[in-house]
Amino acid sequence: MFRKFAEITYLFKWPIACAIILITIIMGQAIFKLEIDPSMETLFVKSSPEYLYYRAYSEKYGSDQMIAVAMATPDLFTLSNLRTLRNLTETIGRFDHVERVLSLSNSMSIRPKLIGIKIEPLFKDVLKGKRPVEELRKEVLGTELYVRNLVSTDGKVATILIHLKPTGKNLNLSGSVIKNLRQYLAKEESPGIRFYVAGSPVEQYDFIRLIRSDQFVFVPLIAVLLILTTVIIYGNFNCMVLAMAIVFTTLIWSIGTISLFGQQLNLMTSLLAPVIMIVAVINSIYLMNAFFEIRVHQPSLKKSVVLTIDRLGEPCFLTHMTAMLGFLSLAITPVPAIQSFGIFAALGTFYSFVVEMLLTPILLPILPYRNSKKIDEEHLAHRVLVSFLENLDFKWKWLILGLTFFVIAFSWKGIMKIEVDTNIVKQMKPDLPLAVSTRFIDQNLTGVYSLNFVLRPKDGSGFANYEALRHVEEFKDFLEANPAISKVNSITTVVKKINEARANDRDAYKIPKSESDIKRYLNGIVKSRDPEAVKLLSPDLKEIRLEARMRAVGTTEGAQLEIDAKRFLDENSKGYFDYHLTGNVVLLGKMAKDLLRQQLESFGFAFISILILIILIFRSFKLALLAAIPNLIPILAIYGLMGFCGIELSTPTAMISSIVLGLVVDASIQFLYRFRYEFKLHGQYLRALHTTYQSTGHSMVVSTLILVIGFASSVFASFRPTIHFGLLTSLTIFFALVCTVVVLPVCLLIIKPFGPQKLFRHGSKN
Repeated sequence: MFRKFAEITYLFKWPIACAIILITIIMGQAIFKLEIDPSMETLFVKSSPEYLYYRAYSEKYGSDQMIAVAMATPDLFTLSNLRTLRNLTETIGRFDHVERVLSLSNSMSIRPKLIGIKIEPLFKDVLKGKRPVEELRKEVLGTELYVRNLVSTDGKVATILIHLKPTGKNLNLSGSVIKNLRQYLAKEESPGIRFYVAGSPVEQYDFIRLIRSDQFVFVPLIAVLLILTTVIIYGNFNCMVLAMAIVFTTLIWSIGTISLFGQQLNLMTSLLAPVIMIVAVINSIYLMNAFFEIRVHQPSLKKSVVLTIDRLGEPCFLTHMTAMLGFLSLAITPVPAIQSFGIFAALGTFYSFVVEMLLTPILLPILPYRNSKKIDEEHLAHRVLVSFLENLDFKWKWLILGLTFFVIAFSWKGIMKIEVDTNIVKQMKPDLPLAVSTRFIDQNLTGVYSLNFVLRPKDGSGFANYEALRHVEEFKDFLEANPAISKVNSITTVVKKINEARANDRDAYKIPKSESDIKRYLNGIVKSRDPEAVKLLSPDLKEIRLEARMRAVGTTEGAQLEIDAKRFLDENSKGYFDYHLTGNVVLLGKMAKDLLRQQLESFGFAFISILILIILIFRSFKLALLAAIPNLIPILAIYGLMGFCGIELSTPTAMISSIVLGLVVDASIQFLYRFRYEFKLHGQYLRALHTTYQSTGHSMVVSTLILVIGFASSVFASFRPTIHFGLLTSLTIFFALVCTVVVLPVCLLIIKPFGPQKLFRHGSKN
């Protein structure tokens, strides 16, 4: 079939070349319309109860689109710094797409009066010099409502909380606010004032900028590496042209398709470009080497091209299919970002096969003619390596098997130590501005993340009674005792402040036991229509919301906090409340909890699918196991290494197993395919092994070298999981090469899957 296909392609090469160019131009134009989705939405399972409740919660209480600006000073409580804070608050409040701004300068204070309480601006008379600044300092730092919320405990750092209007995924709106805000704050900085900006919208904005910058680094860098590697290995410009034509055509078709389907790049699909480029170049190496080998013995150029496609068409098809199955296994996970990566990576692999089969017959004729003497000279080092491997496999095969079982056992012990964690800020390089700002705000002020609790008494009585508020206050104290929590905003804090002001006695800073007083306080809060207070209490007084401001902890700590909070409510409140936990922290924790199970399912699907495919092609269960099982060893070894090195299992690193299995099994298939061909020809295992090493071995080493270099370029990425993904994938592929050229041959020599040997020929011995 592939012979006939090659003949037709060679005959109609110019119309096919024109069609490929036309499609590439159309796809290339579509790439310019491609957008990037900066939100975390693609990491959440849309059908999960947690996500559905989160959406309902957001509609009721508002989204988490809030920017925190920390204004750091040697001492905030000077007239100059307080005026600066007021000017900043007023100016930022006039920015487009800003809903409201909250800081000490526009906060209201609950103060006593002759009868009852009065609510008036916190800064009243201070900036006019009619009230001492020290008196303001004492009031602010002595009020729980402000400390670690709008001001640091030492009175040196103020917070400006900027609430944005709903923007959805349109970063042109929130992005313009962040850009203008940073420019404005940069002008306002002085030797005594410095600003730090963080928050969910800032993370999303910086995330999209980092993805774009990574793409501008990755794609050209990998292209340069692939070009240099190909030129150095083959010493010929035309070889590089053939390989790069396949790579860039495949890449443009793949990314263009994403745009044409109306999809966006997200945290996962941003990894597609390097993966597709590297996948596309692998089989071009095998095709070029096969062409050089055939061309030496075939005077006809056309026939050399046809025989090359005929010999490698089937194994290339099989290797592409295994890679596609590895990628498609990711599509069975419910996480949209991973699903889209798997689907489009599989589509890119399919494009790679199509482009290879169409372009190779057209471009192979441009390759130079190499006689056998020149090839032998170039492969001198390769022949020395082949001799070493043959001796190793024959003389030390039982030792190799013993070491293999040791590696498996050692790796399994390391896998047991792996932790699952996801934290966008911690995953950035520590010197990035967002990471610096987040750490500063976490350490000095409130946390940048929020864990939200919604409580309702089970008997429906509401919160206008002492017992209900006491339970809420106990829960608040429990949360604030956790190191991951920097501040908990609760309606009980407001109630206590009102009670203190009403009695004009600091000892009265507590929840009153009088039900009538509590009801009066709560109704007064609702009528005040203060946006910050109203968000903590429903108008019917039957639902309370607690906002726990969290430091930038990972999903592991967040999940543990969630478990502890639920246990506390169940044990200490004696089932008093119906409660819900929600927020991005909860959703990310749910994703992290399910991540390992989902990836095990994906890997199992990939392994079984690839196994079945190889059985159908080779018609042998033994060969299928030989092709697949040795490639499990490097995957186990890498995850074991992650466990011992303390590298967390994040979304990108969790995908390594399914992706790598589809890639590294290619080498095993090419090796077995050639080994079977040589065994049928010579009937001897060692002779077949020697010839396979001499022919396919060179292509395997070259393609592996390109894979390793390509993925290792991730060291220049901005996200640690991306760096870990690339480096660990490189290491896995290298280990897979070792297993394929050492462990797989040992298995062939011991198991003898092709049956008994034929009579010895030409004095060969086994």
